[in-house]
Amino acid sequence: MPDTDHNTKPVINGVARLTGVAVATVSRVVNGSARVSTSAAEELVTYLLNLGHSQVHYANAPPQQEEDDRGAGWRRALRAAGVVPPEVIHASGDPHSGREIGRLLAKIGEITAIFCGNDVLAIGVISGLADGGKSVPVGVSVVGVNDHPLAKIWLPKLTTVNQSFANLGSRARELLHGLIDGGSVQAVTPAVQPNVVIQDSAAASRSRRRP
Repeated sequence: MPDTDHNTKPVINGVARLTGVAVATVSRVVNGSARVSTSAAEELVTYLLNLGHSQVHYANAPPQQEEDDRGAGWRRALRAAGVVPPEVIHASGDPHSGREIGRLLAKIGEITAIFCGNDVLAIGVISGLADGGKSVPVGVSVVGVNDHPLAKIWLPKLTTVNQSFANLGSRARELLHGLIDGGSVQAVTPAVQPNVVIQDSAAASRSRRRP
């Protein structure tokens, strides 16, 4: 079962508890975990920090009552670099929401790097920054997660993370078969770890580009 919306977690848990039916999701397993989002986010934010950005802001989608996996990776990367995480920017998965966020962030001159919870949100943020006169990546670096098909044709091409969902689906199926056969719930570690897909939407910070 795809786990594209974190708000489905109570429903998934309820189905498993009330019916006794084994349920597995692509990025999360009830009573266990098969998450790659945290490590993917940490790797991508570390990439931005290594480009010389002193701070990386995070726009998540959808808003969460609890810390989401990608937010956890973002915080972990910043703290490892000795950077205090700023307040999370809450958005929906709607690109129009991202565009509004981009327009607001364009008014804040000190922001140089934005990590978005998914590629659709990132595309919206890029559009909003352009509306506000900010270019990507010369003015602001913007990155996303999921390696959406649009990431390779958007201008600029979006730097993102490929999470190997096909591999995760195969591993979830294996786990589900094991549960049906009477096995126990265990964490699943994907055979292929997420990898950063470096394209055109992130660049060295302005301070690093200065001669």
